[in-house]
Amino acid sequence: YKRYGGGGEDGGKYVTQLSDGGYAVAALTRSTGAGGYDNWLLRLDGQGNLLWSKTFGTGAEEHGRCVAEAPNGDLILTGFVGARAGVLFRVDATGNTVWQKQIGLTNSTANYIEAFPNGDLLLIGDFSGPYGLRDTYVARLSSAGDLIWAKQLGTGGEDGFDWDTGGRITSDGFVLSATMSGFGTGEDMTLSKFDPFGNILWKKRTYGPAQDKAHFVNQTTDGGFLQSGFTTSWGFGSADVLVNRFDSNGNHLWSRIYGGPAIDKGWGVQESADDGY
Repeated sequence: YKRYGGGGEDGGKYVTQLSDGGYAVAALTRSTGAGGYDNWLLRLDGQGNLLWSKTFGTGAEEHGRCVAEAPNGDLILTGFVGARAGVLFRVDATGNTVWQKQIGLTNSTANYIEAFPNGDLLLIGDFSGPYGLRDTYVARLSSAGDLIWAKQLGTGGEDGFDWDTGGRITSDGFVLSATMSGFGTGEDMTLSKFDPFGNILWKKRTYGPAQDKAHFVNQTTDGGFLQSGFTTSWGFGSADVLVNRFDSNGNHLWSRIYGGPAIDKGWGVQESADDGY
């Protein structure tokens, strides 16, 4: 294992493997930067050795949330800056800034980023929107960070706040994993499928009498989906890991709960080479 950081508080939030076998990490740091927490991007080689890192901050409390590799090898970091303004930073393979874009939504966060094969970007986040306390947005951006289209989603409650959103590009669109709370059953896990233009094709909800929170989603080799999160509606303790399995049409196949008497939370799940997870 490897540790990265300095004398302050530092935390990694998302890691992705790159096309050259190395890794990129979206993080936050108080050890370096402009002060307070700063967005922090780390570039590692295949053995986890640090090649370079870069901070983005203004002196306020700012967190890096997600990172993706573009088809040309650039990296795109998402997070927020200043008084809660969602932001994207694009850097080249050696860490030089290509562009920076701020989300023009009130009290926003940029939570998830992924590149389409043509270089466009899928961006998912949350903001203070028209439907409730917090709303979710999904957007498609050009490789230059310019808006192609955007959609707002909300139920009248607190929807997709902070890390409660994730996504995954598919061959025919993308899926959104989000927590939504306006259905009258507490906080519910939702999984929604969209076409490439942001039109919703189907939506599924996993819920009980208490808290059921969604995090990341991955696609399986058969075209289905694995969704991770945690639940206080069922299980063995205060909170337990919840994994949901769906087919390609959103039909629920199974759910599994893992945990003990204390607090247990699931953040990510993916298929393994031996057909396990």
